[in-house]
Amino acid sequence: MINKVAITPANVTDAKGVAHVLPNSGAVYADKGYCVAPAKNAAKSRGIHFCAIKKNNMKQKNFDLDRYYTWHRQVNGGKGVTEHLFENYAAAMD
Repeated sequence: MINKVAITPANVTDAKGVAHVLPNSGAVYADKGYCVAPAKNAAKSRGIHFCAIKKNNMKQKNFDLDRYYTWHRQVNGGKGVTEHLFENYAAAMD
């Protein structure tokens, strides 16, 4: 379900732009593009439980936890926040 839409310049990464579309509460399951400080900080400031899959070269990677996050994302739609936004935006432009 889309609750918010934000358009950012092309030079703004998804991890920085996610602050504009995060919900006010709950949990967000995200892919590896969101396991960086700007996304984590935006979620933390809103009190959101942020579940981002970590990159394979990160020391704190927990493969079992990431497998669970991946499963949870697939059960609940399979795509991240921005992926759904762009998919629906593109469909609306047709």
